[in-house]
Amino acid sequence: MIAKLLRALPAFKGKNRLSRILLGRYIKYAQDIEVRAKNGCVFRLPNVKENVGFDMLINGEYEPESIALLLSRVKPGQSFLDIGANIGSIAIPIAKARSESKIICVEASSRMAAYLRQNIAINGLTNVDVIEKAMFNESGKTVNFFNPEEKYGKGSLNSVFTNQSEPVLTITLDELKSRIDGEVGMIKIDIEGYEYFAFDGGQRLLSQPHAPDIYFEFNDWCEEAAGLVPGSSQKILRSLGYSLYGVSGSRFIKINPCLTTGSKMFLATKSNLVQP
Repeated sequence: MIAKLLRALPAFKGKNRLSRILLGRYIKYAQDIEVRAKNGCVFRLPNVKENVGFDMLINGEYEPESIALLLSRVKPGQSFLDIGANIGSIAIPIAKARSESKIICVEASSRMAAYLRQNIAINGLTNVDVIEKAMFNESGKTVNFFNPEEKYGKGSLNSVFTNQSEPVLTITLDELKSRIDGEVGMIKIDIEGYEYFAFDGGQRLLSQPHAPDIYFEFNDWCEEAAGLVPGSSQKILRSLGYSLYGVSGSRFIKINPCLTTGSKMFLATKSNLVQP
């Protein structure tokens, strides 16, 4: 009841802090719960300590600005790739809004892929496929994937957040595209600093004149943890003919040269970008 009341409130400074005070015990102990979110979506969540689950519980959605941007860039009938899909917090609202499009979710963690499949089934979606592999620049390689028990949104190919790992097979973006009929219109990728490797393994697709738009986050420390020079993911996209725009609310700010410090959400595109 408290969560429903909080969800009805608009965003305000201190809302998250107030929510954690009012729901302290529930947030601490709740596990494997079902949350009815906005736009008719339902999610099975491992817990609500993680930011993904907390936002779903308190606000009924996760990263609504990102979802709105992605929907504005995916044309009807185009495929959408969600690389690092986790429990489907972004893919499922898009799949509901774009029932005529194919949604391809790539998730390396077997535990998160199980939740993702549950959420696809709960929402009655028939236009979503799950690829349970790690996106990399080489296919068929076995790598260790680390997914924290509580912070399940922080899965990575390195042990920054946990020492617990499982072996997973890799796949390249180009191999994935070879399995998809039709045009890929948009790629969202969130793989904790390893985006460079995904782009390197997708050069055939990404070098095309009408290559899909890409939405991704740059974090300097994440790329360093992946053994890269910060800015590597931006640099390879530039070499493939992309223009890079920092996303600030509903505005796009062209970035040149590459950012090497801090963090920023990016939209990479080869099309003419019209500001809202």
